[in-house]
Amino acid sequence: MAKISTHFGSGGAGLTPGGASGTPDLATVLRDVADDLAGLQLAAPEGDDLAAVAQADAGAAWDGDAQALVNQLKATVNELVAAHNQLRALLAAQAGAALKTTKE
Repeated sequence: MAKISTHFGSGGAGLTPGGASGTPDLATVLRDVADDLAGLQLAAPEGDDLAAVAQADAGAAWDGDAQALVNQLKATVNELVAAHNQLRALLAAQAGAALKTTKE
């Protein structure tokens, strides 16, 4: 990992190859940046999206408080499922991005 001074590049410092004008040289800095970018690359999520709870709302067989609680829990689970699936889609889109800066 290259430590880049705030004076890097001033008066040509670090810009010539092989450390002739100080270390780190520009090539080392660029290689380290390429490594850092590669390390941030996301893997595509595995598996299928989650499915929402499809059962009908709790009906009159439940007493009023239990019925409201069951229906609220179902709605909350379905909101979490939707948020989870949306996050998976966003991660999959990022994982598909190709890095334009690589190291040879």
